[in-house]
Amino acid sequence: MDLYYHPISPPCWSVLLLGRELDLSFNLQQISFAPDCPLRETFVKLNPQHQVPTLADGEFGLGESRAILRYLLTAHSGSDDHPLYPKDPKARAVIESRLDFDLGMLYRRAYDYFSPQWNSKSVATECDVRRHSLSQHSHECSRLNQPKLYILQKYMLTL
Repeated sequence: MDLYYHPISPPCWSVLLLGRELDLSFNLQQISFAPDCPLRETFVKLNPQHQVPTLADGEFGLGESRAILRYLLTAHSGSDDHPLYPKDPKARAVIESRLDFDLGMLYRRAYDYFSPQWNSKSVATECDVRRHSLSQHSHECSRLNQPKLYILQKYMLTL
């Protein structure tokens, strides 16, 4: 399997960590986003969004780290009831929730925090309000890291 990645990307690291956990071997293709990157044409065909990570498993190409994680666990874990991605619908739902937690919480709050600078609003006032929102996210993340939850959370908290 080819993994198109960049070493500073946390979503890429989540895929690399899961690959290590599942004893998978990736043919690593480090992507440069310069227009003259030799891998660019192949990479763009696999992932028109030009985002890393992108996985190529034979003729099958897939972008988005969460989708790649789910695919690897389903297709390459050696079991349909792997401890990292159990068959039980409730246990799997908890994992799905943790995989996507930052989409609804962190990204929105980070956007709210930084948007005053982007939109030229009163930075001091807006940043104080948004800083509180980000601190709430930190509290919610720590609340979710309970020992009884599955190991996959530890990987996903790197996103």
